[in-house]
Amino acid sequence: MTATRIVRVVGPAVAAAMVLGGLQAGAAQEVRNPIPPSPDSLAIGRTIYAEHCAVCHGVNGRGDGPLARTMVPRPADFRVHLAEGHSDAQLFEWVSNGVPDTGMTGFADVLSDEERWHVINYILTFLPVER
Repeated sequence: MTATRIVRVVGPAVAAAMVLGGLQAGAAQEVRNPIPPSPDSLAIGRTIYAEHCAVCHGVNGRGDGPLARTMVPRPADFRVHLAEGHSDAQLFEWVSNGVPDTGMTGFADVLSDEERWHVINYILTFLPVER
């Protein structure tokens, strides 16, 4: 697989981590959310989202939280951004380590791996269609 294809499949942040961390391309692509989006997982994710994410991304994930107007670039509107089909690996990377050159900080030091997967399950509910 070419480097360009890797960046397109897993995104620039994960591709950089693969290069810098010495990961094989196949390993990064195989990262899947180990927690099914059950009602319990979604409830946990909703609570985490309300505490840590809604202030920027808004209650409904539209990128219109109270801090959004102060941020350049503006926080992602999940209805649009997630429709691009980001992999589980990429979403986990962003929630864990943030997004360079944006106000999106990482939560690896704040939330456990399991909590980050729960919030990803919840964030995916903002998609207008099945993933």
